Amino acid sequence: MGSQYDFKTEGARAAGTFIANVAELKTLQRNPEHKSLKHRLVELYSENITTKVLRAAVDHLIENNPPTQYPETVPQLGPGKGCYESREVDFWTSGFFPGCIYLLLERCIKHPLALGIQNAEVSLPVLRQKLRELGHIWSEPIRGQALRTDTHDLGFVIMPHMRPRWELFHDERALETIITAAGSLYERYDPQVQAIRSWDTFDWHEGVEITSMTENFLVIIDSMCNMDLLFYAAAHSGNKTLADAGVKHARTLLKSHLRVEAVTRGGYAGCLYSTAHLVNFSPATGLIKEVRTAQGYSKNSTWSRGQAWAILGYAQTYHWTGHVEFLDAACGLAEYFLLRLETAPDCVEVELLSAGGRRVGRYVPLWDFDAPIQDFQNPLRDTSAGVIAANGMLVLSNALAGRGEQKLSSRYLESSLRIVQDVLEFALAQEKAHLLICGHGELAYEDSIAGERFESILKHSTVCNNAASFSKNKPSDHGRLDVSCFYDPTRTKPGFKRGTIDKLHRRIEIMEHTLQRNGGSSSPRFAADSLTQDPVTTNTELGVSGTAALSALAMQIENLSSSISVLSQSIVPGPGSPASELDASSSNHKRRGKRQRSDSEETQQPRRENPSSKLAEELDVSSHFLTGTR
Repeated sequence: MGSQYDFKTEGARAAGTFIANVAELKTLQRNPEHKSLKHRLVELYSENITTKVLRAAVDHLIENNPPTQYPETVPQLGPGKGCYESREVDFWTSGFFPGCIYLLLERCIKHPLALGIQNAEVSLPVLRQKLRELGHIWSEPIRGQALRTDTHDLGFVIMPHMRPRWELFHDERALETIITAAGSLYERYDPQVQAIRSWDTFDWHEGVEITSMTENFLVIIDSMCNMDLLFYAAAHSGNKTLADAGVKHARTLLKSHLRVEAVTRGGYAGCLYSTAHLVNFSPATGLIKEVRTAQGYSKNSTWSRGQAWAILGYAQTYHWTGHVEFLDAACGLAEYFLLRLETAPDCVEVELLSAGGRRVGRYVPLWDFDAPIQDFQNPLRDTSAGVIAANGMLVLSNALAGRGEQKLSSRYLESSLRIVQDVLEFALAQEKAHLLICGHGELAYEDSIAGERFESILKHSTVCNNAASFSKNKPSDHGRLDVSCFYDPTRTKPGFKRGTIDKLHRRIEIMEHTLQRNGGSSSPRFAADSLTQDPVTTNTELGVSGTAALSALAMQIENLSSSISVLSQSIVPGPGSPASELDASSSNHKRRGKRQRSDSEETQQPRRENPSSKLAEELDVSSHFLTGTR
């Protein structure tokens, strides 16, 4: 296939994914080894999660409203123990915190019974309104970042909160922001290198001064996860140029960043790949000048979070494009990640009383798979890497089920669940919190054990432990925000898409209910009453038999096909456009290369017509059918 993004092919492929996922998860449920999917992830549905995000959202507005500082890491030791340290709004992680708020809001709206709220006095409408209010407060100041052309991280910065604003509330300004951000990211694409520049400079390692953009073109493996912004904006604007750039970038990194490993893992016949973190190209020739690492142990080692970004990024890219080369890459990356977990030294396993005396930690990745272990009693981990990789494996499972590769699909679904279950048992902060009602039904928050507070959900993340990095910029073994944002079981990406674990549970329940009502038949008729009366069923969550669901999906694809011809708008901003509004709200976007997407940065310190909401929902058929949540 060429690099052109084929909307119709994508729609047809994603339609098959829906049916395959229902069949696959139904098979998994019958397997006693899998138990209840929801039971294995019970802590992710707990009141503790909701309370921690809500309380942080309220507390960190004190003397910070409207926000200019955004929560990022939580120290596990020292004077600031248990409390978020913040970064400025133009730092690459700023979008994750409002993203977490919108994840909870989405759960409130679409899965109100999955909130795990124990206090019967808590009003769902009050909780929902509070989350919506806080989400907007934390999201709105970030809009101006969409105009920046000095960073590749606009996917991370914009998508976690602007996408749900558009999808949940049809917020046109949010969609405009996404499309504007995609145009800004595209400005960093270079046709000679056939990639998008990640960093403008790299000068935060001892003895390293890479500052000339005319002589250097820096690309990191993390960049693969920002391609989702380009594909999403292409789908909603009809601008294929954005998607083509994403495809070319992904193909370039297949050759420059992926390393074939001469190892195998039982049950998988393809190649296994490790990853390089940072590659410097020549802008003049497009050839590789050198390979480095910025956050891993060495240029030849495998930084576990970089490997995780690659799994997720290539799984997302396959989801949008259907190009098998990206699926093969994602599978090979996942297999190598799992192999390194399984063959890690025995010291990664510990016995925890909270886990019933079982040994846990095998599937909580080391910060770098090749770094020497300095403390065998407490080896340095990165829970972020585990959760991000698990999310990528969920995307992979969906993709493979859509191709009819059920065995491999089950393999990655089970691997994803195993990683997240182990991460929760090993790293879930035991300093929990719960909701209270005070005054006139207002929400309040309380530590479950007085005086014991840890604002992040998980512990044991590592930003950077590279020995050459400036010492003040090496936070390690801490809580981290992006862990929360990258694995919500009611939302499975690509990008920040939703709906795998408990949503597919619900689909199975609806399908079983309908089959029972129809006497167990697979009649090709629609169960019209289930479409209109079931409170969680919409035109994308069909309470019908498999055959009827196929018929409905075929109808949606037909709607998609009739819509494509009108999608030809440009995203070039003009006078009076939303981009002009963004310009007034941002004072940072014109600085070239001053705020790198390195974790080393000093702490704290074209008018176009938008598609209608209906048209956009029909167009974004990939996740529409994949998750049934659009």
